Amino acid sequence: MKKHKRAVSMLLVLLLLMAAGMTACRQDKTEELTQILTEEEALPPVEVAMPEYELAYSGDLEDVIVLQEAEDGSGTKLDFYANLSVGKTKIFTLKYNTSEGDFVTVLTDAEENKIPVAFDMEQLPEGLSAEDENTFYLAQDAVNEIAASLRLK
Repeated sequence: MKKHKRAVSMLLVLLLLMAAGMTACRQDKTEELTQILTEEEALPPVEVAMPEYELAYSGDLEDVIVLQEAEDGSGTKLDFYANLSVGKTKIFTLKYNTSEGDFVTVLTDAEENKIPVAFDMEQLPEGLSAEDENTFYLAQDAVNEIAASLRLK
């Protein structure tokens, strides 16, 4: 009789453990689904049109990245800044029709001309908080997405 009670107790413990495991598994699946749905709800890309070219980058960075034509007024340079807690900080500059830069890509225009586009990358400023450092690098990583999206007019 004692063996029977013991077996029933063991069976009940086993069933409780299985139920707890299934609940944890279900919670993991729910979290995974929530993450997938959140990723699918990404904002539409930010599209920028300049006289010579067009580009785009993730809409998730719309409030992080700020653009400004370079002060020389030539229209061939576009400065990209990150909004940090210490203010706006330059992350890179796009230079149209030059091969002088840290990262260069060559595009073909409507007349089949090869046009180089260069990016000058900025160094991480000293003394930033960990959060600002992460924001700086996240914004600066957008250079790859921007270079891939470049289309000449």
